[in-house]
Amino acid sequence: MERRSAGCHAQNHAIVHEPTGTSARLRSELGGGRRLPLPSADHLQLRFKPAKARRYVGKPVSDRDLADIVRGRAVYGIDVVAPAALDPALVACI
Repeated sequence: MERRSAGCHAQNHAIVHEPTGTSARLRSELGGGRRLPLPSADHLQLRFKPAKARRYVGKPVSDRDLADIVRGRAVYGIDVVAPAALDPALVACI
């Protein structure tokens, strides 16, 4: 894949190149990252997304089960027992 950085941004776990409309999943691009040289100091300036483009940062977090967690009454996936479920066991044969 040809590397073009102008007009690129990360969106929903993908790198999007706006001028051409092409995108690549981040996982497929991570392999060659260690071979790239470090950028010069002028590229180290932080550029954050505008507040309206953020999906999680600065948004309220649901705490509907916080009271149960604090009091030790929360039910986790390991606590759920399905009806007629079998328990696995390892048996050593001698």
